[in-house]
Amino acid sequence: MMREEEVASVAAKPSLAGLGLPSPSPSSLSCVPPLAFGSPLCFCCNSPLSWTAAFAIAILRSSAGEGCHIAPHLLQTLLSHLAQAIADYIIFQVESGAYCIQIFDSWGGQLPPDMWERWSKPYIKEIVDLVKKRCPETPIVLYINGNGGLLERMKDTGVDVIGLDWTVDMADGRRRLGSGIGMQGNVDPAYLFSPLPAFTEEMQRLAI
Repeated sequence: MMREEEVASVAAKPSLAGLGLPSPSPSSLSCVPPLAFGSPLCFCCNSPLSWTAAFAIAILRSSAGEGCHIAPHLLQTLLSHLAQAIADYIIFQVESGAYCIQIFDSWGGQLPPDMWERWSKPYIKEIVDLVKKRCPETPIVLYINGNGGLLERMKDTGVDVIGLDWTVDMADGRRRLGSGIGMQGNVDPAYLFSPLPAFTEEMQRLAI
């Protein structure tokens, strides 16, 4: 585990570069092949909390939840830097032809709602706000695995579409979210291993 003075030193860094991590730039992003303009392609990325969870495990020797208590200033700094970096990368992808953006908050469903409000939502909202300023017409989808307890809170991030996981009924999701936001998903991934007739029946059920 990092010593207290090491945590303080990292938390004081003003940017990803100060942390020894590369910041996105035109030169660093040029290795990514531009997408075909006009193609209905969706670009997917992780939320700041998802990236920070890996850091917490590798450096703090703790889970992301424990890291919130062990080194909150460090995690706040990382989350803010990552939000800016992710937004820059999303904007690059949109300008390269991405039609839609989907943000995966892979660890969000593992947190209690109040911790998600503090440690994930503000940084997702920061990404959404930055992207919308540059790419206001690009739809943004937010998906959290195990999001049944977070639906109403997810709506407040400013995204255009909420992705439901397979534990949330579509009708219940619509009732909770209202009519002012799009919904997608809720197919159980196990259907990918099912016979084609069963898979087709499930797709038709959801489409009705």
